[in-house]
Amino acid sequence: MKTISKSIFHVLTIVSAALLMSSCEKSVISKQPSANASTVDALTYEEQAYEVPLHIDPNATDGSVVVNNDDNYLYVTYNTQNGWKILAAQTKAKNALTYVVSSNKDISPGQFPYKRSLTNVADDISSLPDTYTFAIPISAIEGIQAKKGNQVKIYAHATLVRSTDGVTTESQSAWAGEMKNFDDHKLYGEIIYNVAEIEGVK
Repeated sequence: MKTISKSIFHVLTIVSAALLMSSCEKSVISKQPSANASTVDALTYEEQAYEVPLHIDPNATDGSVVVNNDDNYLYVTYNTQNGWKILAAQTKAKNALTYVVSSNKDISPGQFPYKRSLTNVADDISSLPDTYTFAIPISAIEGIQAKKGNQVKIYAHATLVRSTDGVTTESQSAWAGEMKNFDDHKLYGEIIYNVAEIEGVK
């Protein structure tokens, strides 16, 4: 009986550990779902989140941008670290199949349709947020629906500041995603995101 009890105990221990690992994995940002509609299963909102670095220059990052979607919205969330705060943020999303950056205006953050200035420079910088989310209606992105396989190009820019005792000491322009160079002189960031089919969405 003791031997059997020990065996059962070991089995239960292994099963419990496996269940614990499985529950933990669901809370971790996963890899981007494939754009191949025939191989992508329906995903939950949390499971299909996609994280990319937030660059303060081509070789340094100080945060990230997380992209995900539900059946109505594309969410673009900025997260900073190392004391950086968000002074302003701008983003836009385009159909990846049809959109190409062709001029400086295309990558000028001031021209982006979704933007937010979070404070005036004269205000207390320490009160600025280190995270901010845009909710972009999927219906506003031409040719895109909340179905697996649709690709979106996202351009996410932010002006970051870092302060000591409420006094600004540094300011940086930051882009998210893969850093690119337009016309050999203007750097910008680009995110390629595969819209995921959400459970319950037809």
